[in-house]
Amino acid sequence: MSTIESNGSHLHNAVSTGASGRFGGGGLLRSILRENSLFSVASGAVSALASGWLDDRLGIDSWILVALGVGLVAYGVFIFFSVRDDHKLAAIGRMAVGGDIAWVLLSLVLIASGALTQTGNIVAAVLAGVVAIFAAGQYIGLKRLAGAA
Repeated sequence: MSTIESNGSHLHNAVSTGASGRFGGGGLLRSILRENSLFSVASGAVSALASGWLDDRLGIDSWILVALGVGLVAYGVFIFFSVRDDHKLAAIGRMAVGGDIAWVLLSLVLIASGALTQTGNIVAAVLAGVVAIFAAGQYIGLKRLAGAA
């Protein structure tokens, strides 16, 4: 078999199994949860470390931004390390989808309340959009995981 035929065979196997199983089974869910966790850690770090700069710009007291930031970092670290365990993956996925939906809904309530500045409304809406995308991807990952079982 030539190199081209051999590589073509590997390519066919990778495509049919979802890049060597990466997105088969729990691969999609695990990948999106890890991306969500990294986004949470990064967002939390910015919120906590730049709280004094952000408070007037967003219309949120700095102590709330620090608490939110610490919580997001802890959540992100928890998710990142929890997705290693195949037995917990579905439960972690369901928890993340529920939490993300709650984040989006509470963001909309906060925006509608008029408590934020205009910049705060924009930031909250953008973050809610990103979180909604994570929720949708995790939901799809959960459906695929259930179908693989």
